[in-house]
Amino acid sequence: RRIFFTLLVSALSFLGAVFLTPGITLEPGSRPLLVALGAALVLGVVNIAIRPVFIAAFAGVSVIAVAVASLVFQVLSFLLLPLLITEIAMNGIVAALVGSLAYALVNSILTAVLSISDDDSYFGLMIQQLAARGDDVVRTDKPGLVVVQIDGLAHPILTRQIRAGRVPHLSSWVRSGRYRLPSREALLPPTTPASQAGILHGNNDGIPAFRWYEKEADRIMVANHPADAAEVATRISNGEGLLSNNGASVGNLFSGDAVRSYITMATIKDKGQGLGRSQTFFSFFASPYNYLHTIVRTIAEIVKEYVQARRQRRAGIVPRMHRGMPYPVARAATNVALRDLSTALVIEEMYRGAPVV
Repeated sequence: RRIFFTLLVSALSFLGAVFLTPGITLEPGSRPLLVALGAALVLGVVNIAIRPVFIAAFAGVSVIAVAVASLVFQVLSFLLLPLLITEIAMNGIVAALVGSLAYALVNSILTAVLSISDDDSYFGLMIQQLAARGDDVVRTDKPGLVVVQIDGLAHPILTRQIRAGRVPHLSSWVRSGRYRLPSREALLPPTTPASQAGILHGNNDGIPAFRWYEKEADRIMVANHPADAAEVATRISNGEGLLSNNGASVGNLFSGDAVRSYITMATIKDKGQGLGRSQTFFSFFASPYNYLHTIVRTIAEIVKEYVQARRQRRAGIVPRMHRGMPYPVARAATNVALRDLSTALVIEEMYRGAPVV
């Protein structure tokens, strides 16, 4: 079933790419659907048999190298199509690049309309199995714990969204009666760094706010600045944080003494951890969908920001912040790229058997 739907969506996506890309055409008299199915088969075989090896060759270099290699491979895959399917004509590298992005655009739309996530695709299943067969996988019958912090989300707001059905998955949990939605009073100061320090390290001493002035050092400390976050972490950590027992930290301010830490502010400049070893991003780029979907949605988020900013100005809403560059790019990176990457890392850690993520 996975192979069938992956093939069908890929074929329709290729037809969409042909329609949207001037440099890609089908020979007159050819049967578009058969050609598209052939192209989907070629792309599928190449992505299954060659792509993981190609990406793995760059995994030890850097995350940027893996990202560039992924894009290059997708272009090469499109350039390969006319050599194997004579009914396809492609006008050079630019057409292959634009075509691969158009392919991703249509694919993203179709998977959203048909409610097919990457986890439901053949590639999604393959990546999950690869992650579960790693040498460092912890095999145990004890359940693990995934903690998700939604920053600044108040209990009354989430309650209303659950009642309205706008968070369907959480709603189904609560309505089933197997889960509850208790509230918690945040201690002073009710800010992200103080809360995360308390949760991850059991200690939030000396964190009076998100940013504060320290008289002795004559400097302003800001929780989401890497150097400041690292300094605060050395003060509050005793080496026995929540994640010290083979846990993983993804996208936090502090690491909780995690063995593996990704995109975490306090460790982001640590050469041993930082963004995370480039090999850990292999599964994200090994799928032909992940990064292409991310590129397309990132561009869409930037466009959405400009549209919403213009609507705000025309409505005369005040006060309002400056929404010009680089804010649209920062918003897209946070709302799309980092979210997709964080989700992929969490899934990989779950398959690795991390006790707490």
